[in-house]
Amino acid sequence: SLDAIYVGSTNWGFYWWWRGDEEPPAIQTHIHKFAFDPAGNARYRASGEVLGYAINQFAFDEYDGHLRVATTDGFGWWNNEETESRVTVLRETGDRLEQVGVVAGLGLGEQIHAVRFIGDQGYVVTFRQVDPLYVLDLKDPAAPKVAGELKIPGFSSYIHPLEDGYLLTAGRDGDEEGNVGGIKIEIFDVTDPAAPKSV
Repeated sequence: SLDAIYVGSTNWGFYWWWRGDEEPPAIQTHIHKFAFDPAGNARYRASGEVLGYAINQFAFDEYDGHLRVATTDGFGWWNNEETESRVTVLRETGDRLEQVGVVAGLGLGEQIHAVRFIGDQGYVVTFRQVDPLYVLDLKDPAAPKVAGELKIPGFSSYIHPLEDGYLLTAGRDGDEEGNVGGIKIEIFDVTDPAAPKSV
């Protein structure tokens, strides 16, 4: 952000399971905040963790004093049936990034393919067979929620904001069985968060 740099590192500790441990540890992303001082130097401020792994820098967003992080919980290719995605909201408290809110249960059995946060809304795309585009209401950091959802074949792997209420996405076409085809460029109308639609 303009005020800080966040560094995330995923533990990927599940490889210990191959050694015969009974239960693999939960996959977590550890996050460290470095805030800029008046001279422009980045100084360590706080750390925290969230359940699951993040796909890229767009999965992290600071807004109005809170950090929003989109992650998928589970082992991805290994046990797709048990994955779920979430957005966790964190706030700096002393030297900790503490969870203040979470919306979970996104894309059960799927993985995040694209994320974008724009102001007090978030957009998450998950995929295994069809592409749910989730519109998230993040106005209340302590009670984030799903405002709307649209399921279409294929998936988006990049989301770009256009004018207010519209998203440009790039991804792959697909069919109802989850077979992936060629490149797909699509525009979504999210002016009504409860009823997103492809235009």
